[in-house]
Formats: sequence, structure tokens, C-alpha cells
Amino acid sequence: MKNEKRTERKAAQDFIYLTACMLNAAAPDRSRLDKMDLSEVYRMAKRHMLASAIYMSFEQAGCLEYMDEELASEWVMYTDAVIRKNILMDVERKHIIDRFEKEGIWYALLKGCIITDFYPDFGMREMGDNDILFDATYREKVHDIMYERGYHVTEYKESNHDVYVKEPAYIFEMHTDLMSRLALPEFYAYFADISGRLIRSTDKQYECHFSNEDFYIYFIVHAYKHYEYNGGTGLRTLADVYLLNRRLEMDRRYLDREFQKLRVTKFERELAHLAEKVFSEPEIVYHSTLNTGLTYSERQMLEYILGSGVFGTRNNSMRKRLVRDGGREDIQFKTRVIYILHRIYPKGQGFREAYPFFYRHVWAYVFLPVYRLARRGNIKRFIREAMLAFKTR
Repeated sequence: MKNEKRTERKAAQDFIYLTACMLNAAAPDRSRLDKMDLSEVYRMAKRHMLASAIYMSFEQAGCLEYMDEELASEWVMYTDAVIRKNILMDVERKHIIDRFEKEGIWYALLKGCIITDFYPDFGMREMGDNDILFDATYREKVHDIMYERGYHVTEYKESNHDVYVKEPAYIFEMHTDLMSRLALPEFYAYFADISGRLIRSTDKQYECHFSNEDFYIYFIVHAYKHYEYNGGTGLRTLADVYLLNRRLEMDRRYLDREFQKLRVTKFERELAHLAEKVFSEPEIVYHSTLNTGLTYSERQMLEYILGSGVFGTRNNSMRKRLVRDGGREDIQFKTRVIYILHRIYPKGQGFREAYPFFYRHVWAYVFLPVYRLARRGNIKRFIREAMLAFKTR
């Protein structure tokens, strides 16, 4: 077990070091490469959606001979697939945007659609999907546009975004709001009037974009949402923060004031400082990462990020929920039972808005689980969630 932990920690150090080299367009130290288990680095890099970036960095530095033939073959195929998907998504996004322009629908690109241009080379930032904010009054029209382009909808009018999917690799999240009104009401309220703060593009009639500061604020809040509520966020988010702070000119006084309103000041400062510390000097990770060179809170944050992967984990998400519900780090049996009961019979403002009929008619409340099961039909998912609630430590 100790050897496994030591091997995993060494791979994490190597992974962070190679990510730092990529972000800074620096060639890795060849004496370091001799001591790396690159197959383990590849496994970690895929989980954090940075594998193509590290491969391209290796290729540009002329270091591919450090990979064995089988690993190099698998890694290059993975990278080619990432680049192909990014190209396909870019072309498809242009078609959708052109249609928005024709229909007179204002829109703004979000998250990775913008951040990908800050990476050293095309294809380095892997894209799971494309996110676009648009005029909510055209929600049905956008649905028709996507349907005409051959998409099927996997989520529609269930939250602040609709999800459209099409083979071979197209996924678009179309946002009517930046945050969910039910899940995150405070963040929703802050961004509710974002359309009034968007800047009209000079190139296209209906294209909008954020100011540098507002884009960064949204990015940080979105990262916080994943970190605190959705099971974590991965090293790619830390890399994004590093590049955004390096590439964007921003009014720090404005940022501090807005982060204070949103109550994410501590999170942003720790995330930004951690990114700067581990990525600004590639050598630093071998004598500080996960050790004495970082503060206790920075070590905790980095280990949580490394353990989460780009989409977080179900265990992380469950633990965060139970700690919030119980108000303490040691999760009690009663907290677990109450959590499951509230999953069967939801309460509060979210329940009122999601199920207005059952809220108005008290007699029908007992039948709510039957209604939800008939609508969703996912009893296996609930059973897995209940089991996880009791197993999480």
C-alpha cells in the first residue's frame, strides 16, 4: 500500500511538472524524463483532459523517444482524436452561430470556447462540449434549429441549459442563464442581468462577449460550483486559472469587490495562488508539491483537485452534500437518513418551483415519489445514490 501511494504521488508530481512545461512552452528536463512512469502520467492526464496537451508538448520538445512504442502509438491516436473533435466542434459551432445571426438571436461563447485560445497550441485544451449563452426568449427557436441540424435533446427546460447531442462527437450546452435558479439562487441572482453587461461584437451583428473581468468572475464561480457542489474539479481548471491570470488584463479592485459580493474571495485567492505556485516554476513541484513548499490549505486543495479529475467524483459530491446538510465534518447516521428522505420527498424553494401542483395540494404530496419515478424512471440511480450516502466517509 505504501509503495502504491509513493508511486501515485510520484506520478502526480511528474504530471504537474509536465503540465507546467506545456503551459510555459518549456522543454522538460531530460534527466527527469528518465525517471518517469509515462504510462501512469498518461492515465492521469486523460482523467484531467490534458493528455493531448502533454503529448503535443513532448512532440514539440523532441522528447517522444522517452515513450515506449505501444504507449506512443496509443497517445498519438488519443491526441489525433482530440484535435479532430475540436475541429469538428469549431466548424459546427460556426454553422450554429451563422444561423443565430440570420435569426437575430444574440449569443455569447462561454468557458472553453474562449479559454482554448490561451493555450500554446490548437488542440491542447480538450473540449467535452461547447457552451453558448443565448437570448432565452428564443429557446424554442433554438430547439428547432438544433433539431433541423440533426441533434437530439437530452435535457430541455429542466435547468438553465439545454443539452444537444449528435454523432460522431457533437455536444452543445445552450444556456438561457449562467446559473441554476433552483440549485444556486445567490449565484443566479448575481448573473440574472448579465445580458446588460455583455459587450456587442464589432465583427458580427448579434455576437456578444464578456469584459475580461466578468469572464473571469463567471469562470471562478463556475469552478467553485464544481469544487463545492459537483464533486470537484481537475488540474485543467488550475491550468485555466494560470493562463487567464497570465493573459488577461483585469481590474483587480473590481474583481475583489465582486468576489466579495459572491463570497468566493478565499476560493479565488487560494486557487490563483496555487496555480501560480505550481506552474510558474516547473522545477518547484519536486521539492514542494504535496509537501512542505505549500501551505496546509494549498496541499489540501491540490490533493482534492488531483483526486477529482475534470468532472469530479460521485464520492466527493456526496460527502460535500452530507457535510453541508449535517453542519459537521464527521457525518452522522441521522444526516444520511435525512438526506435520503429529502431525496424522496424534496422540500424548500426548489420543491415549490419544480413541483407547483404538489406544493399547492398537500393531499398529493404522498404520491410525489410515484410521480417522479414515472417521469424519470430511474430507480437504479436512486438506489446507487442511497448506498453511496451510507458508504461515504
